[in-house]
Amino acid sequence: VTLIDVATGSELWTVYDPDFVYTVSLANDSSRVAFGGMSKRVVVVDVATGAKGLEVATTGTVWAVNLSADGSKVGFGGELSFAQVVDSASGEDLVVLPVHEPVYDVQVSESSLCFATHDAAQLFGRGGMAYGWPEGPSYEVAAAVIRSPQASDDQRLRYLQVCLAQHPTLVNATDR
Repeated sequence: VTLIDVATGSELWTVYDPDFVYTVSLANDSSRVAFGGMSKRVVVVDVATGAKGLEVATTGTVWAVNLSADGSKVGFGGELSFAQVVDSASGEDLVVLPVHEPVYDVQVSESSLCFATHDAAQLFGRGGMAYGWPEGPSYEVAAAVIRSPQASDDQRLRYLQVCLAQHPTLVNATDR
């Protein structure tokens, strides 16, 4: 991944990856760039210095990566069992949603995660839903993910671990 000064055509910095890079995202404020691909990791780079910040190891090829407008969050997916959002500075899991197909595109806002799989686009968060993902899911949403026939036991457990770490009050939620 190379940053080039458009005015002069000179290379400002290059960050090398050991394998093919399939996806790149630049934060709207131009503070960070993120990329991923066949090396099975997501890398976040500081645009001003070219220094690698966060590196997130994944279990498969990364097909999609997207930084939030301010660069504080990075969403990604691919040949993984999750669509995921992490804090781009600390790497803390913010959202981990089980998926049963590869994720080909992902978009992140301050309160929503939208991703595309083989034949569907899914929205999690405030885009017409009853809550934003930073606020925590309702009982109905958490129960639907847990009951999903496409999710494995490992996926359900990971979803619950991340969800409860972010929103501990969910443990007391009921369907009433």
